[in-house]
Amino acid sequence: MEGRPGWFSDSRFPGMLRWWDGDRWTAHTCAPITARRRARWLVKFGVGMLAAGFVATLATFPFIWGDPGPDHQLDAAPSWTNVTLTLGFVAFGVAIVSLLAYRWANPQLRKRRAAERLG
Repeated sequence: MEGRPGWFSDSRFPGMLRWWDGDRWTAHTCAPITARRRARWLVKFGVGMLAAGFVATLATFPFIWGDPGPDHQLDAAPSWTNVTLTLGFVAFGVAIVSLLAYRWANPQLRKRRAAERLG
């Protein structure tokens, strides 16, 4: 095969690109830009949801696990604390799912990292 140099689909690793230097295939590979952008979005979304869950959960701590009053009973927590705590835990769950989706959606990135470690 002869032709112009460039990035082409790699037959050994579907979803990856391999560099053709004009004479032969090189060892240089990369993931397509679209997969990288999707992966970055998943990570940013997951980290954002993790932060939102942390803030929402932290906001309820003084009301739920606060200092008992002089009669040793907690004051009645405001009605929004249950909703906020629930939303915080939901945000944690969404963050975990999105970060796991990043790993599962990008097997070519795992293969590439494994190949880089070996070689």
